[in-house]
Amino acid sequence: MNNKNNEQKNMLILVIGVIVIIIIFLFAYGILGTEAFRPFSGVFAQIGIISSVIVVLTNKKRGFITMVVTWCITVIPSFIGLIISKNVARLPGIGLSILAIIIDYIIYSNIAQSDAMREELDTQNKNLIESNKLMEEKDKSLRILAYKDQLTGMDNKTYLCERIDEVIKQNQTFSIIYFDMDNFKGINDAFGPEVGDAAMIAYAKRLAAFCEKKYLCAKTNGDDFAILITGSHSEAELTNIIEQLRLTMNMLMNVHGRNFAITSSYGVVSYPNDGENSATLLSNAIISVYRAKAGGKDRAYFYSQA
Repeated sequence: MNNKNNEQKNMLILVIGVIVIIIIFLFAYGILGTEAFRPFSGVFAQIGIISSVIVVLTNKKRGFITMVVTWCITVIPSFIGLIISKNVARLPGIGLSILAIIIDYIIYSNIAQSDAMREELDTQNKNLIESNKLMEEKDKSLRILAYKDQLTGMDNKTYLCERIDEVIKQNQTFSIIYFDMDNFKGINDAFGPEVGDAAMIAYAKRLAAFCEKKYLCAKTNGDDFAILITGSHSEAELTNIIEQLRLTMNMLMNVHGRNFAITSSYGVVSYPNDGENSATLLSNAIISVYRAKAGGKDRAYFYSQA
Protein backbone atom coordinates (compact mmCIF):
# COMPACT_ATOMS: atom_id res chain seq x y z
CA MET A 1 0.00 0.00 0.00
CA ASN A 2 2.85 2.42 0.89
CA ASN A 3 4.65 1.64 -2.37
CA LYS A 4 1.51 2.41 -4.35
CA ASN A 5 1.02 5.73 -2.54
CA ASN A 6 4.67 6.67 -3.13
CA GLU A 7 4.35 5.83 -6.82
CA GLN A 8 1.28 8.04 -7.17
CA LYS A 9 3.02 10.86 -5.29
CA ASN A 10 6.11 10.64 -7.52
CA MET A 11 3.99 10.66 -10.68
CA LEU A 12 2.20 13.78 -9.43
CA ILE A 13 5.55 15.49 -8.82
CA LEU A 14 6.68 14.52 -12.32
CA VAL A 15 3.55 15.97 -13.95
CA ILE A 16 3.77 19.19 -11.92
CA GLY A 17 7.45 19.53 -12.82
CA VAL A 18 6.72 19.23 -16.54
CA ILE A 19 3.86 21.74 -16.28
CA VAL A 20 6.07 24.22 -14.39
CA ILE A 21 8.82 24.04 -17.04
CA ILE A 22 6.33 24.46 -19.88
CA ILE A 23 4.74 27.48 -18.17
CA ILE A 24 8.18 29.02 -17.67
CA PHE A 25 8.90 28.41 -21.36
CA LEU A 26 5.64 30.14 -22.33
CA PHE A 27 6.49 33.13 -20.13
CA ALA A 28 10.01 33.28 -21.56
CA TYR A 29 8.72 33.57 -25.12
CA GLY A 30 6.00 35.99 -24.26
CA ILE A 31 3.22 33.59 -25.05
CA LEU A 32 1.94 34.10 -21.52
CA GLY A 33 2.26 37.39 -19.72
CA THR A 34 3.85 40.62 -20.82
CA GLU A 35 7.17 42.43 -20.77
CA ALA A 36 6.54 43.10 -17.10
CA PHE A 37 7.66 39.53 -16.34
CA ARG A 38 11.03 39.89 -18.07
CA PRO A 39 12.87 41.13 -14.94
CA PHE A 40 11.85 37.91 -13.23
CA SER A 41 13.26 35.62 -15.92
CA GLY A 42 16.16 34.68 -13.66
CA VAL A 43 13.76 33.64 -10.91
CA PHE A 44 11.74 31.60 -13.40
CA ALA A 45 14.92 29.93 -14.61
CA GLN A 46 15.84 28.92 -11.04
CA ILE A 47 12.34 27.63 -10.42
CA GLY A 48 12.58 25.56 -13.59
CA ILE A 49 15.93 24.02 -12.62
CA ILE A 50 14.75 23.33 -9.05
CA SER A 51 11.58 21.67 -10.40
CA SER A 52 13.67 19.59 -12.77
CA VAL A 53 16.00 18.50 -9.96
CA ILE A 54 13.07 17.51 -7.72
CA VAL A 55 11.54 15.43 -10.52
CA VAL A 56 14.83 13.57 -11.07
CA LEU A 57 15.34 13.00 -7.34
CA THR A 58 11.86 11.56 -6.86
CA ASN A 59 11.41 9.65 -10.13
CA LYS A 60 15.04 8.77 -10.88
CA LYS A 61 15.43 7.29 -14.39
CA ARG A 62 11.87 8.03 -15.45
CA GLY A 63 12.19 11.59 -14.18
CA PHE A 64 15.57 12.11 -15.86
CA ILE A 65 14.31 10.94 -19.26
CA THR A 66 11.17 13.08 -18.93
CA MET A 67 13.16 16.16 -18.01
CA VAL A 68 15.65 15.68 -20.87
CA VAL A 69 12.76 15.41 -23.33
CA THR A 70 11.01 18.41 -21.79
CA TRP A 71 14.12 20.62 -21.86
CA CYS A 72 14.91 19.53 -25.41
CA ILE A 73 11.39 20.48 -26.51
CA THR A 74 11.77 23.92 -24.90
CA VAL A 75 15.20 24.52 -26.42
CA ILE A 76 14.20 23.65 -30.02
CA PRO A 77 12.33 26.93 -30.64
CA SER A 78 15.35 28.83 -29.31
CA PHE A 79 17.66 27.04 -31.74
CA ILE A 80 15.28 27.69 -34.62
CA GLY A 81 14.97 31.36 -33.64
CA LEU A 82 18.74 31.67 -33.30
CA ILE A 83 19.33 30.20 -36.74
CA ILE A 84 16.60 32.18 -38.50
CA SER A 85 16.89 35.57 -36.82
CA LYS A 86 20.52 35.43 -35.71
CA ASN A 87 19.21 36.80 -32.43
CA VAL A 88 21.80 36.11 -29.71
CA ALA A 89 19.18 36.96 -27.10
CA ARG A 90 18.09 33.35 -27.53
CA LEU A 91 21.40 32.07 -26.14
CA PRO A 92 20.52 32.41 -22.40
CA GLY A 93 17.44 30.25 -22.93
CA ILE A 94 19.50 27.65 -24.79
CA GLY A 95 22.17 27.77 -22.12
CA LEU A 96 19.56 27.36 -19.39
CA SER A 97 18.16 24.22 -21.01
CA ILE A 98 21.63 22.74 -21.55
CA LEU A 99 22.62 23.60 -17.96
CA ALA A 100 19.44 21.99 -16.62
CA ILE A 101 20.11 18.82 -18.64
CA ILE A 102 23.71 18.70 -17.34
CA ILE A 103 22.58 19.17 -13.73
CA ASP A 104 19.89 16.51 -14.15
CA TYR A 105 22.44 14.13 -15.63
CA ILE A 106 24.90 14.65 -12.76
CA ILE A 107 22.16 14.08 -10.19
CA TYR A 108 20.75 11.04 -11.98
CA SER A 109 24.19 9.45 -12.48
CA ASN A 110 24.90 9.84 -8.77
CA ILE A 111 21.50 8.37 -7.90
CA ALA A 112 22.05 5.46 -10.30
CA GLN A 113 25.50 4.83 -8.86
CA SER A 114 24.15 5.01 -5.32
CA ASP A 115 21.30 2.62 -6.16
CA ALA A 116 23.74 0.21 -7.81
CA MET A 117 25.95 0.29 -4.71
CA ARG A 118 22.90 -0.21 -2.50
CA GLU A 119 21.77 -3.19 -4.57
CA GLU A 120 25.25 -4.65 -4.40
CA LEU A 121 25.34 -4.15 -0.64
CA ASP A 122 21.86 -5.71 -0.32
CA THR A 123 23.04 -8.68 -2.38
CA GLN A 124 26.16 -9.03 -0.28
CA ASN A 125 24.07 -8.72 2.88
CA LYS A 126 21.67 -11.43 1.67
CA ASN A 127 24.61 -13.65 0.76
CA LEU A 128 26.12 -12.99 4.18
CA ILE A 129 22.84 -13.87 5.90
CA GLU A 130 22.60 -17.07 3.87
CA SER A 131 26.23 -17.89 4.71
CA ASN A 132 25.53 -17.28 8.40
CA LYS A 133 22.48 -19.56 8.23
CA LEU A 134 24.57 -22.27 6.59
CA MET A 135 27.26 -21.81 9.24
CA GLU A 136 24.66 -22.01 12.00
CA GLU A 137 23.23 -25.18 10.49
CA LYS A 138 26.72 -26.65 10.19
CA ASP A 139 27.52 -25.63 13.77
CA LYS A 140 24.27 -27.21 14.90
CA SER A 141 25.10 -30.40 13.01
CA LEU A 142 28.63 -30.44 14.43
CA ARG A 143 27.25 -29.83 17.91
CA ILE A 144 24.90 -32.78 17.50
CA LEU A 145 27.79 -34.92 16.32
CA ALA A 146 29.95 -33.70 19.19
CA TYR A 147 27.42 -34.00 22.01
CA LYS A 148 24.86 -36.59 20.95
CA ASP A 149 24.98 -40.36 20.73
CA GLN A 150 24.22 -41.22 17.11
CA LEU A 151 22.18 -44.37 17.85
CA THR A 152 19.93 -43.21 20.70
CA GLY A 153 20.05 -39.42 20.37
CA MET A 154 20.99 -39.12 24.04
CA ASP A 155 23.68 -36.79 25.37
CA ASN A 156 27.06 -38.47 25.13
CA LYS A 157 30.15 -38.70 27.32
CA THR A 158 31.65 -35.45 25.96
CA TYR A 159 28.57 -33.48 26.94
CA LEU A 160 28.38 -35.20 30.34
CA CYS A 161 32.02 -34.39 31.12
CA GLU A 162 31.52 -30.72 30.22
CA ARG A 163 28.46 -30.51 32.45
CA ILE A 164 30.32 -32.20 35.31
CA ASP A 165 33.21 -29.74 35.00
CA GLU A 166 30.73 -26.83 34.94
CA VAL A 167 29.11 -28.04 38.16
CA ILE A 168 32.57 -28.41 39.73
CA LYS A 169 33.42 -24.81 38.77
CA GLN A 170 30.21 -23.73 40.51
CA ASN A 171 31.50 -25.52 43.61
CA GLN A 172 28.38 -27.69 43.88
CA THR A 173 28.27 -31.17 45.34
CA PHE A 174 26.84 -33.95 43.18
CA SER A 175 26.82 -37.68 42.59
CA ILE A 176 27.11 -39.84 39.49
CA ILE A 177 25.33 -43.15 39.02
CA TYR A 178 27.22 -45.03 36.32
CA PHE A 179 25.81 -48.33 35.03
CA ASP A 180 26.58 -50.98 32.48
CA MET A 181 23.96 -53.30 30.93
CA ASP A 182 24.56 -56.90 32.06
CA ASN A 183 25.20 -59.45 29.28
CA PHE A 184 24.04 -57.09 26.53
CA LYS A 185 26.59 -58.57 24.18
CA GLY A 186 24.63 -61.84 24.37
CA ILE A 187 21.61 -60.13 22.72
CA ASN A 188 23.72 -58.99 19.79
CA ASP A 189 25.33 -62.40 19.44
CA ALA A 190 22.06 -64.31 19.65
CA PHE A 191 19.71 -62.09 17.65
CA GLY A 192 21.94 -59.85 15.57
CA PRO A 193 22.85 -56.16 15.70
CA GLU A 194 19.44 -55.00 14.40
CA VAL A 195 17.66 -56.42 17.45
CA GLY A 196 20.53 -55.27 19.67
CA ASP A 197 20.25 -51.68 18.39
CA ALA A 198 16.47 -51.72 18.84
CA ALA A 199 16.90 -52.98 22.41
CA MET A 200 19.48 -50.28 23.12
CA ILE A 201 17.16 -47.56 21.78
CA ALA A 202 14.24 -48.87 23.84
CA TYR A 203 16.46 -49.00 26.95
CA ALA A 204 17.65 -45.44 26.34
CA LYS A 205 14.07 -44.17 25.94
CA ARG A 206 13.09 -45.83 29.19
CA LEU A 207 16.05 -44.19 30.95
CA ALA A 208 15.23 -40.76 29.48
CA ALA A 209 11.64 -41.12 30.69
CA PHE A 210 12.91 -42.00 34.18
CA CYS A 211 15.23 -38.99 34.34
CA GLU A 212 12.87 -36.51 32.66
CA LYS A 213 13.88 -33.05 33.91
CA LYS A 214 15.11 -34.26 37.29
CA TYR A 215 18.52 -35.59 36.26
CA LEU A 216 20.95 -35.35 33.37
CA CYS A 217 21.42 -38.76 31.79
CA ALA A 218 23.91 -39.71 29.09
CA LYS A 219 25.07 -42.72 27.06
CA THR A 220 28.78 -42.78 27.75
CA ASN A 221 29.92 -45.87 25.85
CA GLY A 222 28.69 -48.92 23.96
CA ASP A 223 26.24 -50.13 26.63
CA ASP A 224 27.21 -47.76 29.45
CA PHE A 225 25.05 -44.96 30.83
CA ALA A 226 25.40 -42.33 33.53
CA ILE A 227 23.11 -40.09 35.56
CA LEU A 228 24.28 -36.81 37.07
CA ILE A 229 22.47 -35.97 40.31
CA THR A 230 23.25 -32.50 41.63
CA GLY A 231 23.09 -31.63 45.31
CA SER A 232 24.18 -33.47 48.42
CA HIS A 233 22.63 -36.95 48.88
CA SER A 234 23.30 -39.63 51.43
CA GLU A 235 24.06 -43.23 50.44
CA ALA A 236 20.57 -44.16 51.58
CA GLU A 237 19.01 -41.56 49.29
CA LEU A 238 21.17 -42.62 46.34
CA THR A 239 20.36 -46.28 47.05
CA ASN A 240 16.66 -45.43 46.93
CA ILE A 241 17.12 -43.69 43.54
CA ILE A 242 19.02 -46.69 42.21
CA GLU A 243 16.32 -49.06 43.41
CA GLN A 244 13.65 -47.02 41.61
CA LEU A 245 15.89 -47.02 38.52
CA ARG A 246 16.35 -50.80 38.71
CA LEU A 247 12.61 -51.41 38.96
CA THR A 248 12.06 -49.25 35.86
CA MET A 249 14.94 -50.58 33.76
CA ASN A 250 14.53 -54.26 34.66
CA MET A 251 10.92 -54.39 33.50
CA LEU A 252 10.22 -56.76 30.62
CA MET A 253 10.95 -55.16 27.24
CA ASN A 254 9.43 -56.31 23.93
CA VAL A 255 11.73 -55.77 20.96
CA HIS A 256 10.81 -57.07 17.50
CA GLY A 257 8.43 -59.56 19.05
CA ARG A 258 10.96 -60.83 21.59
CA ASN A 259 10.83 -60.18 25.34
CA PHE A 260 13.96 -59.12 27.17
CA ALA A 261 14.59 -58.43 30.85
CA ILE A 262 17.83 -56.46 30.85
CA THR A 263 19.60 -55.85 34.15
CA SER A 264 22.50 -53.51 34.87
CA SER A 265 25.31 -53.12 37.37
CA TYR A 266 25.71 -49.72 39.07
CA GLY A 267 28.68 -47.76 40.34
CA VAL A 268 28.29 -44.61 42.42
CA VAL A 269 30.73 -41.75 43.01
CA SER A 270 30.28 -38.40 44.71
CA TYR A 271 32.06 -35.07 44.43
CA PRO A 272 34.35 -34.01 46.03
CA ASN A 273 35.11 -37.18 47.99
CA ASP A 274 35.63 -39.56 45.05
CA GLY A 275 37.45 -37.34 42.53
CA GLU A 276 38.45 -33.79 41.65
CA ASN A 277 37.40 -33.74 37.98
CA SER A 278 35.15 -35.50 35.49
CA ALA A 279 37.84 -37.88 34.23
CA THR A 280 38.73 -39.14 37.71
CA LEU A 281 35.11 -39.38 38.82
CA LEU A 282 34.04 -41.41 35.76
CA SER A 283 37.11 -43.64 36.04
CA ASN A 284 36.28 -44.39 39.68
CA ALA A 285 32.61 -44.93 38.74
CA ILE A 286 33.65 -47.57 36.17
CA ILE A 287 35.78 -49.27 38.81
CA SER A 288 32.70 -49.40 41.04
CA VAL A 289 30.68 -50.96 38.19
CA TYR A 290 33.30 -53.70 37.77
CA ARG A 291 33.13 -54.43 41.48
CA ALA A 292 29.31 -54.59 41.31
CA LYS A 293 29.58 -57.09 38.43
CA ALA A 294 32.13 -59.09 40.37
CA GLY A 295 29.68 -59.19 43.26
CA GLY A 296 26.98 -60.84 41.14
CA LYS A 297 25.67 -58.13 38.78
CA ASP A 298 22.31 -56.33 38.96
CA ARG A 299 23.45 -54.44 42.02
CA ALA A 300 25.10 -51.17 43.09
CA TYR A 301 28.55 -50.47 44.48
CA PHE A 302 29.63 -47.19 46.06
CA TYR A 303 33.23 -46.17 45.41
CA SER A 304 33.41 -44.88 48.97
CA GLN A 305 32.97 -48.44 50.17
CA ALA A 306 36.31 -49.53 48.66
